[in-house]
Amino acid sequence: PASLELSYNCAFHNHQAQEGVDGQGRQCFTGAPEQRAEDVQAFADAGVRNMMVNVTAMELPAMLERMHEFAENVMPLVDA
Repeated sequence: PASLELSYNCAFHNHQAQEGVDGQGRQCFTGAPEQRAEDVQAFADAGVRNMMVNVTAMELPAMLERMHEFAENVMPLVDA
């Protein structure tokens, strides 16, 4: 139905580029802020309207740092 929207659960992101599981380049949502913003934009351009970004960490300060880093460094680079 037309009322359904695409969502994506980004279970992993990292400020350090990681090799893709197939060995064919950078894993999505890893790397420099510009690279991760391009990934977010590519998913948005493909029709994804909601994205859940996992910021889970073993300790609260680390989780808050991950949240802050993504919000401050990546999201301002994404065209809304």
